[in-house]
Amino acid sequence: MVHFDLEKLEELPSKELPFNKWKRSYRNYNGYDKFFGKRNPYFTARKIAQKNIGKSFDNAFSYYCKNVRQEDQKEFIELFDGGRWNDYIIDELGLIQLNPSRLPVISESKRTFKSDNIEYKTIHKDSGLAKELFKPVEIIVGYREILQWAYDYSKRNKRKQKRVIIPIKKQIGCEYIGKDSFYVLPFHKRIFAKDSDFITVVSKGVELKFDSPKDPYLVRLRAEKKKKHDREFKKKRNTDITDYDFILKQGEQRLIKENNDKLLTEKEMAAKLKQENEIKILAHGFDLETSFRTVISWKKKNKKDLVDNL
Repeated sequence: MVHFDLEKLEELPSKELPFNKWKRSYRNYNGYDKFFGKRNPYFTARKIAQKNIGKSFDNAFSYYCKNVRQEDQKEFIELFDGGRWNDYIIDELGLIQLNPSRLPVISESKRTFKSDNIEYKTIHKDSGLAKELFKPVEIIVGYREILQWAYDYSKRNKRKQKRVIIPIKKQIGCEYIGKDSFYVLPFHKRIFAKDSDFITVVSKGVELKFDSPKDPYLVRLRAEKKKKHDREFKKKRNTDITDYDFILKQGEQRLIKENNDKLLTEKEMAAKLKQENEIKILAHGFDLETSFRTVISWKKKNKKDLVDNL
């Protein structure tokens, strides 16, 4: 007869989680730690193979067999049976080596240092002449017929189609005939070249290639280049701020100048209008001093004359 403790029954969960149930049943059946823990034979085999690179395969396999069950010994051998898909191989001396086909490919750009002012130039291998001095050489390999639109002047410029035969050309290389059209070399001194006869070289700047992107000298050169770029960026940023302030001051000065020009324009217009009025007054036979003046201004003028005559 089974006895239950009612106080402990209240503390139990109402239902077991599915993953915990599967893990408990799988551990009891075949060993959960075999596949998901430290006893996994696959991970154990990879770890031992990685630590024994450049060492004897027999010694590494013997050490592996001492730590796993007999039915799991095939996991270590399968690391080397997949050909180019495996990460490890056994060389002629029976040593464990990394598979070259599985190694990460490092691009050349990550292993190359280039200066900021670098320039390239394509030249001829033998003569060292620039490729721009060579002119293309073409041969005719056939002909083809096309329809071309043309005007028929006998029928009031109506358009019609005309059959035209054009040659099919193919470039077979390039040729150096001289410096320019005024200095042409004879045929036996001309240089004929193909695309494979040209190489690209560095005409200005520095280009250095290294075996690894982690080379100390390469890392130092890139750090110095980055510092230089940072200094130039900060200098340019400060210059831009100064230029912006200068632009603001220049804009303020321009507004002041425009206002002054506007005031001068108003004064000039008033002076011009006054001059035109005086010309009209004189043209009609009136006096500039007494005509077309208000009474107050006339009295002031007469009073001033009286005072001056006293």
